[in-house]
Amino acid sequence: MAADRCQNESANRHYEEGGWGWIVVIATFTAEMIVFGNIKALGVFVETIAKEFDTDLWLTGWVASLSLAVQLLMGPLLLPLLRMFGCRPVLLLSGVMATVGYILAAQSHTFVEWGVFVVCFAGLGSGCFIYALVSLLATYFKKYYPLVVLIGDLGMSCGTLIYGPITQVLLDTYGWRWAMMIIAGLTFHLVPVAAVAKTSNVDRDQQSYHRIPQTVERSPSNTSPRLQKSAEDEHCCSKMLATFDFGVLTDVRFLLVSLACCVVAFCFVGWAVYVVPHGIDQGLSPMQASFLPTSFAVGNIIGKLVATLFVQIELVQARWAMCIGALLASIFFFVDPFMASYAGLLIVTMVIGTGNAICNTVKLLLFRNMTSDDRLLGMLMWQGLFLGFSDVLSGFASGKYL
Repeated sequence: MAADRCQNESANRHYEEGGWGWIVVIATFTAEMIVFGNIKALGVFVETIAKEFDTDLWLTGWVASLSLAVQLLMGPLLLPLLRMFGCRPVLLLSGVMATVGYILAAQSHTFVEWGVFVVCFAGLGSGCFIYALVSLLATYFKKYYPLVVLIGDLGMSCGTLIYGPITQVLLDTYGWRWAMMIIAGLTFHLVPVAAVAKTSNVDRDQQSYHRIPQTVERSPSNTSPRLQKSAEDEHCCSKMLATFDFGVLTDVRFLLVSLACCVVAFCFVGWAVYVVPHGIDQGLSPMQASFLPTSFAVGNIIGKLVATLFVQIELVQARWAMCIGALLASIFFFVDPFMASYAGLLIVTMVIGTGNAICNTVKLLLFRNMTSDDRLLGMLMWQGLFLGFSDVLSGFASGKYL
């Protein structure tokens, strides 16, 4: 019988903080550093790839944004796999798939090949990790959940901080093919991350979600075939609704927060992919432009620290913190096109990173507070689907009119 190993464990025990959860925190940090660092690395590659395959810059940039978008779009489809087979085997397969994707991309001879390997292999393989691990953290922590989310989410900032300059150095030293092979080697570290992913052995909140029995009760012999068929159809429908967790789509709070996240993502993703080419277009050298993601990462760290501190000590309500972050990013998105100096671009990039980090950190805390442990994964996966559509549109629109 298929077990919901990713979100449900047997045993009636008291809720405990920490334990193996601290290993999962380290794994989450590592996974976020690799997955989001790879996105930044692709942002450095886009101009070189465009020249290598004699294609438009907006196409290579769109492929880079699609690599992130496919990780989000496939969320609801991966949800049944995570629940049927458990996190560990699915994540192990995903880590291998992502690594193979970058290896094949480094050997590609056409732009189409490169795009397919980056999106359909590397992107899809990376898609299971972030939300699955964040949902696992909820099974280990309640009181310290904002803190452990901060620690895990700092992996994204560190990946952005170091991958931009390192990728540029690798690109200048070894060329794009060997640089991408080294990225593949770093991506292989997702495999040991997957090996330590397991859920807590204690009961979690299960107020909003109940598993559907795996077997259909036999109908009495005097029940008509039509009624029996109707009961079986109803059971199958209920089982499908529970497996894909369609129930979260009826939560108005979830839909409103997801809409706000999509607006923030639409503004951010296209800018993030093209920030290095944008810096070069503004007159910076390739090496100077490669440090713009580093400046963003510094602001990202500041934003996460501020958001977590303010929400943890209840200085600002979570929803107002999200509004502040969105407003801060919006103002400096407007300023960015008019800034030509290197120092000015570094400051603008840092502040945008701060605003974006506030929104993304508070988003996870809002979702954690509005649902139970066993339903958090479904909520995150569906929200990822909405973000994926937003990312696709953003990457296309930003590149087309760059």
